[in-house]
Amino acid sequence: MDIRNLIGGSVCFALAAFVVLQAQAMGIGTLYNPQAGFMPGLVGGLILLFSFILITQALRARNRRVRLSDVWDTTGWKKCLLVAVSLALYAIVVSPLGYLAATFLLMAFLLLINRIRWWAALVGAAGLSVSTWGLFYVLLKTPLPHGAWGF
Repeated sequence: MDIRNLIGGSVCFALAAFVVLQAQAMGIGTLYNPQAGFMPGLVGGLILLFSFILITQALRARNRRVRLSDVWDTTGWKKCLLVAVSLALYAIVVSPLGYLAATFLLMAFLLLINRIRWWAALVGAAGLSVSTWGLFYVLLKTPLPHGAWGF
C-alpha cells in the first residue's frame, strides 16, 4: 500500500467534500442558470472523483511498500523555497512595476531555475507575459495594474 497516495487522497477527499457541501449551501442552480455555488461545486465534485480514484489505487497497490519519509528525501527544497519567495515578491511588485513587467520577471526567473537556456527563458517569459496580458486585459477586459510605465 502506498501510504503517500492514501494520505494525500484522503485529505483531498475531505477538503473537496467540504467544498461541495458549502457550494450546495450557496445554491448550485442549473447549467443554463448557474448560481454562486455552481463552479465550486463542479470543481469540488471533480476533486472528489479523482481523490476517490487515488485512494482506491493506493489501497489496491500491494506490490511495493513506501514509507512516508520517502517523500521528503526526493523533494527539491531549494527550488520549492525559490518558487515560494518569487511568488511572494511578485505579489509585492506587480502593482508598482505593472502586470507585464512583473510577470515577465517572474516567468523568466521560474524558467531559469528549471535550467532552461537563458534565451529560451527570455523568449518564453515574453510570450507568456504578452499572451496572458492579451487574454485577460484585451479579451476578458480584466483591469490589470499598469505600473509606472503605463503598461
